Amino acid sequence: MMETQQQKIVLDTNIYGELAKERDIVTILEIIITQKKIIFYGIRDVIRKEIRNTPPNIRISGKSLRILLLNLYDTIIKSHELNITNDIFFLGDRYYDAYKEFGGSKSKDGIIKDFLIVACASVNSMDILVSNDNYTMLTENAIRSYNLINKTRGIKIPKFINYIEFRERLFSL
Repeated sequence: MMETQQQKIVLDTNIYGELAKERDIVTILEIIITQKKIIFYGIRDVIRKEIRNTPPNIRISGKSLRILLLNLYDTIIKSHELNITNDIFFLGDRYYDAYKEFGGSKSKDGIIKDFLIVACASVNSMDILVSNDNYTMLTENAIRSYNLINKTRGIKIPKFINYIEFRERLFSL
């Protein structure tokens, strides 16, 4: 990838929680907002919806965690939102079929949102998907399913990185 090319990144829902815990949140948001090398994308139908499901009574420093997370999402994503289309639903279902074939044990209801996030990131040619979800999205069987299904369809898979790596990349910009 050329240095001048902007990277397209999707932050999984759990990453907003990681950001909310940051002591350096102001610095991190400043980097995110002012840098020109990365465009952050959100998925309103899945990620923002999951954030909205945060219980309204949970507080951090006297403020609603739900409102904090929604504000983080809106500040970082701006107007860069991806939509879940019928093709993405279809791809998510294929991931699930392959996941089960590979021995995956999670129910469809328990994992389909993660598969839709990966499908949406793949179809929309995202470069990186940041997630700490090692129990569903990033299990070996799930990753094998993305590789198989995307390969058969000629779709590139985004690179998966965790929050720590994401944070290090931000501070190196």
